[in-house]
Amino acid sequence: MDPTIASMLGVILGALLTGPLTYYFTKKLALRQTLNNAATNFRLSFIEEIRFIDRFYAVDRADRDIPEVLAAAADKHETALIIFKDGFLCKSQRPEIEKAWNDYTGEKKVMGKYTFDQYATHGKFKDGENIRKLALNNINALLKFAELKH
Repeated sequence: MDPTIASMLGVILGALLTGPLTYYFTKKLALRQTLNNAATNFRLSFIEEIRFIDRFYAVDRADRDIPEVLAAAADKHETALIIFKDGFLCKSQRPEIEKAWNDYTGEKKVMGKYTFDQYATHGKFKDGENIRKLALNNINALLKFAELKH
């Protein structure tokens, strides 16, 4: 076989193999990037509240308590949950994240709004650390579903 023809066949064969592989890996990378963006947005919706809970004993936090802060952010968190859960979680994970959501919000509602009463200290300063840990653990249980894929 002529070396020129063999070279041309090699180039054509290489292009035929490389094209679909490049398409496949580019599509997979784009999907992972979209998923990571959604996970990041979900995680970011909780940043202010995590910061408040982490610094609960700071002087600038003295006039507010955990249930009040979480109740004020509940709509933001629920919207982020719906977008993330319905758009990016597989169906098998949805019951798990819904359980984590129920643990986070608690069962009590007043006029359709979450009260987050499970995080109330009822004036007992000594209970504050346990409640702070409970709130952070429940938030982290939600956020574990939004871990970044590498």
